[in-house]
Amino acid sequence: MDILEVMKILKQRYPFLMVDRITDYDDNHVTGYKNVTIDEPFFVGHFPGEPTMPGVMILESMGQVASVLLGLRLGKESEDKIAFLAGIDGARFRKPVLPGDKLVTKAELTKVRSVSAKVKTVAYVDDEVAAEAMGINLAKHKQLSFTISSFFAGISGALLAMFQTTIQASQFKSAMTYEILLIVVIGGIGSVTGSCIASFLFIACSEWWLRFLDNANLNFTPLQILRPGFRKVVFSVVIMLIVLFYQKGIMGEHEFSVAGIIKKLKAVRRNLKNLTLRCKKEK
Repeated sequence: MDILEVMKILKQRYPFLMVDRITDYDDNHVTGYKNVTIDEPFFVGHFPGEPTMPGVMILESMGQVASVLLGLRLGKESEDKIAFLAGIDGARFRKPVLPGDKLVTKAELTKVRSVSAKVKTVAYVDDEVAAEAMGINLAKHKQLSFTISSFFAGISGALLAMFQTTIQASQFKSAMTYEILLIVVIGGIGSVTGSCIASFLFIACSEWWLRFLDNANLNFTPLQILRPGFRKVVFSVVIMLIVLFYQKGIMGEHEFSVAGIIKKLKAVRRNLKNLTLRCKKEK
């Protein structure tokens, strides 16, 4: 959606129109951005000599992207309606937004009621989080997460003790902590499904798939490259490449869902159909 289509949904106008384009949209998600220029009126006084986008304006841009999501969801019903900001839960600012930055906001609809809705929004600059408003009570959810994780940790410890008949502290070394962190990073920090997939791949690569690299009998050159322990070197290099060049992980912030797979398959089918029609036209 370009700026003209955005203006059909949003009632704000310059200098308070804080969305330039919508790049992605579905029923519960939308991505839009604001090109922050030095000509913005607030830079005159915030701050002279060190222009920085005010936090309230960052939240305004995030709120407007959320309003576009609601407008697109309502369709024609939104033409005579205005979305007002009723509250902000868990807002945090992580990085200053400066002139020349592209402020990208991703909004996700989390709850819908008859006359209101809750939207989780995260704003990025150069793929780094600049601000976020989770739309939830963070303190309450952190307490809930701690309680649930403590419960399952206790159950897991009891099951392990029953399986091994005894547990020693020497089994739980600092290396295990690093392995768990790597699994979370590889799978995607915001995805439980990604962590589950990454845990399988982590164990499979380190214990099964790369075992042949420890077999010295497979060397085909005078250099004895393959030897016991070489698989750990290769595995470490693979992990470093993933962390450096695929920072969002396997799933990023997405979760596995049957509906998502069906949607992807439909998109692939549609693209193949368009490609077939294009080939026929060219012939």
